[in-house]
Order: sequence, then structure tokens, then C-alpha cells
Amino acid sequence: MNRMAVFVLPAIRAEDGQFIPCIAKEGEPGYYPTKWRWGRDEVVAMRAADNLNMELGLSPREAIEIVASTLRAQAVGA
Repeated sequence: MNRMAVFVLPAIRAEDGQFIPCIAKEGEPGYYPTKWRWGRDEVVAMRAADNLNMELGLSPREAIEIVASTLRAQAVGA
């Protein structure tokens, strides 16, 4: 099973402005928005993502590598 990481991006928000965290699956193109809402403060939302990734056993570097792998997979499939 591929590793997964949670991340937030400034452009991915609900209509009310709250951040929508997304899930990236290692080596799969794209990402999966969740139904969660992590408030309007970007720093708080990013910390929440870091904390959840740590609970999943991922370092910040590993989480970034997983998200980057989705971009590479998307480029290869294009």
C-alpha cells in the first residue's frame, strides 16, 4: 500500500474560506480533498497537517516527497 500524506494549499478552500485538507497518495497522480475544514488561518492549518502526518509516522520531508510524487506521476501520465 502506498504511503499517504495530508497537505493544505492556499487555493483549496471551502466557500466560507476555511482550508480543505487534501490527501496525496504516493506515486498516484492528483490528490483527494477531504470533507474536513481546518479554519481560515493558514499557519494553523499547515500545523494540523504536519501533526497528522507525524501521527502517520511521516517526517515533514517525507510528506513533501509524497506530495511531489503525485506531481511526477501526473506529469508522466500526461
